[in-house]
Amino acid sequence: MKTRLVLLTVISLALIGLSATDSFASYTMTIYSTKDTYIDQKNPTANYGTTGTLSVNSKTAGSQLMHALVQFDLSGIPVSTPDFTLESVVLQLYEYSSQSSTSRTFTANVMTRDWTEGNNTSGSGATWNRYDGTNSWTAAGGDYDVTLGSASATISPTPGAGLWIDWDITDIVQDWLDGVYDNYGLLIKDGAEGTSANNQTDFYSRNSTYAEKPRLIVKYTAIPEASTLGMFGIGFIGLAAGYWKKTSRILKIKYDE
Repeated sequence: MKTRLVLLTVISLALIGLSATDSFASYTMTIYSTKDTYIDQKNPTANYGTTGTLSVNSKTAGSQLMHALVQFDLSGIPVSTPDFTLESVVLQLYEYSSQSSTSRTFTANVMTRDWTEGNNTSGSGATWNRYDGTNSWTAAGGDYDVTLGSASATISPTPGAGLWIDWDITDIVQDWLDGVYDNYGLLIKDGAEGTSANNQTDFYSRNSTYAEKPRLIVKYTAIPEASTLGMFGIGFIGLAAGYWKKTSRILKIKYDE
């Protein structure tokens, strides 16, 4: 009886290990921007590709609109993992300064053209007028389409600087992963441009010396790879088979009465 009890215990553990491969697990990963900059209506030929700041402004008086551009490499998201499900994606920019006296709504909009980050020199990258320092945007200020995807976030006025601002862009990223449209990044702008007041708000860019750089917080569920829990079950099956062979040879599959 003891022989059969030990064998059944080993087999049960093996089955538990195999069944665990069908259990979902939750994961969180952080992705930092691979390129970002901002473009300035007042200085339409200036590039800010290596500046430590991303600026947004709603002021049209004096042509002072500003848009921030940011892009992320999504190739590290394991979409091929069995039963992968994207749960949420949050874009986070760290606001460290604002000249607005009231809260503002900023939108993150799907861009429809690729662009060059540049190195702060004329002609090296994106400006208000040009997407690569040479060729013009379809419309000055950057090419984007809110019908493809847009997310909103509330921006705190001074003294509310020094905090992360969140945009829920889950649907946008899902469309990028599904190949619905190309990932050219996001254009961040004030949702109500046309003010006479200076509402410039500044975020840290990827070139900032501070740690709070543009990032995506990605959450997903998936079945763990067989190399982890699956191999646990397979190993126990091998142990069970070896144990059965050895004991059956010794005991001639003897049953205790």
